[in-house]
Amino acid sequence: MINMSIKSSGHTNRELGHSVQVDYLIFSSNKLLFAIPYYHLLQIIDSPEHTQIPNSKEYIRGFLNFMGEAIPLYDMRKKIGHISLPDEINQLIKFIQQQKQEHQSWVKKIKHAVYNNEELNIEIEDTLGSFDQWSYDLNIDNNAVSNYLSHFEKPQKSVHTIAATIDELIKKNNQKEAISLFKEADEKEFRELLELFDGFEDFVRGSIFEYAIVIENAQHKAAITADELKYFEKFDEVVLELPFTMEADELSIVDAIGRKKVGEHIHEVLILNIDEFMKDNHHLDILVNHATEITKS
Repeated sequence: MINMSIKSSGHTNRELGHSVQVDYLIFSSNKLLFAIPYYHLLQIIDSPEHTQIPNSKEYIRGFLNFMGEAIPLYDMRKKIGHISLPDEINQLIKFIQQQKQEHQSWVKKIKHAVYNNEELNIEIEDTLGSFDQWSYDLNIDNNAVSNYLSHFEKPQKSVHTIAATIDELIKKNNQKEAISLFKEADEKEFRELLELFDGFEDFVRGSIFEYAIVIENAQHKAAITADELKYFEKFDEVVLELPFTMEADELSIVDAIGRKKVGEHIHEVLILNIDEFMKDNHHLDILVNHATEITKS
């Protein structure tokens, strides 16, 4: 576990409120950008280990040990009504496993047809869909994962071309050549796809990381999950009047909107109201203490 302390180059008191004079940590959660003013920040923890808290709200992931103190870990995604990152990863892995099963069933039907000299009674066109479609359907926002999926494209197109050729050979009653082509594909293209399927879970779990941002207010400490850490800077503009298009639950934990020009784009970032965000903490103290005692016993 890697810990990183937060240091600010700006002012050192909270009286500034939200302004362009304040440094903010900007992070993402399911493609949304959020900001925390530096004076609430304590540390960033990479791949946080935590212990579950029984009977807590669904957006309370559990508690983690921060310098000997048990503090609650908020799942930022679930706090705003989205799927958690671990659940999203599991869904992604399950989807690819289903695609593997469909591929194996498809190959098995080809083998049966070839060795029984029967026409292929299967969909020869690309039944798995393109990797671009997978990325879109699964809402993937990770370059490493998208790049891994792109490796399916070439062997995937090849196996369907091979299936069409095998079908033509069988129709021409050329079983011997059809069997030879199937054996060759089984050792190359079919195997290549299986290796990609089999390696996907380890790759994803080793490529998608999560962070815990440890924060504090006047009464409590807590940690918030983050998908990515974007930057630590001042905003070009801070807008205190929130748009009416925001949902009520979003408004309750957001104080203002920060705007930052990054390249040719303007990032609009939701600045969190940490006191509102941590309002569950006084209820969690008892649960955290109880869970801590359980783990010690």
